[in-house]
Order: sequence, then C-alpha cells, then structure tokens
Amino acid sequence: MEQNISEILPVVLSKEVVKIAESKAYMGSAVGYSQTEPELWKVYKELKKKAKIEELVLLCEHVSPVVRCYAFQALVEGCYKETGELIELHADDSAKLDMSLGCLIEGTTVNDFFQSIVSEDSYILSGNKITIVEM
Repeated sequence: MEQNISEILPVVLSKEVVKIAESKAYMGSAVGYSQTEPELWKVYKELKKKAKIEELVLLCEHVSPVVRCYAFQALVEGCYKETGELIELHADDSAKLDMSLGCLIEGTTVNDFFQSIVSEDSYILSGNKITIVEM
C-alpha cells in the first residue's frame, strides 16, 4: 500500500514522510533530560503545516506505524471531525512502535497510540467528533 500512497501524495510531502518512516520511533515535542525538541518533531511540524486533511487521512494507512501515528496526531490537533471513525478503522492495528516522551521510552501499538491521543485532557471524543477543550 505504501507504493500507492507515495504515488498519490504530492512530492512536497515525500521528504517529510520518508524521514518519519525511517525513524522507526515516535518522538514527542521534548525528549531527554534536557527536554529538547528532536529533529523528528520539527519534521512532523513541517508535515502538519504542508499536508491537507485528505493527505493526512491517507497517511493513516501508510505502511509505517510511526507515519500513521504522526498523521493521526496532526488530524486530532486540527480537530478532524471523523477521528472516531479512524479509531474504529484502526481498532485492530496492533503494529508496534517505540514512543519517546520526555525521558521515557516505551513500546506501544498504533491503536493504543490513537486511543491515548484522544483521551488526553485537552481533547474530547464524542461519537466520531473531536473538539479541543479550552483550559
């Protein structure tokens, strides 16, 4: 399926998608004891800025579990209305990846990552719609 996705995506996104896919691990916005912004997070921000919603939805089907997770996160942060449907579609997505948040590195699955993103305090999932909660 990656071949088909690569053919459909605009060339402008390919650099970011390849870098994310090569990373083999999800990294949050600040990692390590110094809480520095990793290069991968900068690539993610660039992808999020360039990609259209339809392209991010398509990337949720990418062969790389890391690409799927970053694409989903970008959709959640953009208040994509069919987030619940994507979670249902990926209910059996047990592909494993490492996740680095702060000083912690832990293993997770794509489905667990999707669930964790929408269960954070700043988001509310109601049916298949997601909204950001004002704090």
